[in-house]
Amino acid sequence: MTSIIKKFFKTALSRTDYRLVRKTTLDGYEGCVKALIDLYHVKNSNHITNEQHPSLECIIFSKDRALQLHALLSSYFEHVQDQVPIHILYRSSSAPHRKAYDEVFVLFNSGIQTVRRETDFREDLLGIMESMKSSKVMFLVDDILFINPIELGGFARLPSQIFVPSLRLGNQISFSYVYQKPLPLPIFIPDILDDNNKLCWIWEQGEMDWAFPLSLDGHIFSRQEIIIMIKNFGFSSPNSLERIMQQFEGIYKKRYGVCPLQSVIVNIPCNRVKADYDYHHGNIHQNFLLKKWEEGLQMNYEKLYHWNNQGVHEEIPIEFIPRKLSPVGH
Repeated sequence: MTSIIKKFFKTALSRTDYRLVRKTTLDGYEGCVKALIDLYHVKNSNHITNEQHPSLECIIFSKDRALQLHALLSSYFEHVQDQVPIHILYRSSSAPHRKAYDEVFVLFNSGIQTVRRETDFREDLLGIMESMKSSKVMFLVDDILFINPIELGGFARLPSQIFVPSLRLGNQISFSYVYQKPLPLPIFIPDILDDNNKLCWIWEQGEMDWAFPLSLDGHIFSRQEIIIMIKNFGFSSPNSLERIMQQFEGIYKKRYGVCPLQSVIVNIPCNRVKADYDYHHGNIHQNFLLKKWEEGLQMNYEKLYHWNNQGVHEEIPIEFIPRKLSPVGH
């Protein structure tokens, strides 16, 4: 009976400018409209967009990757010269994974501001973001590594309404791991910034990774803008959060991209821990890495410093060495 009713209305509406849509689709439209209105008010609100004294905080997402998180944090504290507050939202699927995380958190106790074990990803993330004091936020995922030195302040000071800075891009990025094809560089625009150590382009004029401003891999955003997106949509993981963010790509692609001459971070997709999105990845299982951690080993991340990666994602061979008793550089 329901199918007959639907067929009747579709036939009737076909003669008009109206269409039947699912309730979930309608809810998505309504959420997008509300978020766009809120973003407009943020753009025109002086007390929010006043970035004369911008600040930055970082949120790291992690699941069952204590050994990789250890490498990320170690490389962060060794390479970032003006370190910012770190918040970690993590999930562990077993007691051994949770124990490994606890050991990582003890090692970096003085360098991490917040550690929250995930119970409801959306609500947990919103809680962290609303507790932050900064005007900017940067996201990282646990299979990222800092491979070159960086001063974050020069990127944090750029106005969010004009720029979307990226730490993962650089003039050597010429292959897209996601699309598995060569990646042309965009047309860089000189004289936008008075800084010869940064590259600038317009996101909508780039291709593939050079045309993807709404990434959770080392991009810097207005904290208030991201909070608006979070409040207006449902999601349950970093992957689904990144997907709902793409509904606003039309806005962000109009902005300038800015990155270092050479990328500062690289994503090493050696395994997969989320089942809600299909993407290329290596075959090193997270339980294998857990066993290495339990054996007292760590990733030999220092060997990858100054790695000349051609893509923002790259399956770089991983070696293991005895774990240091305390991390260096923090």
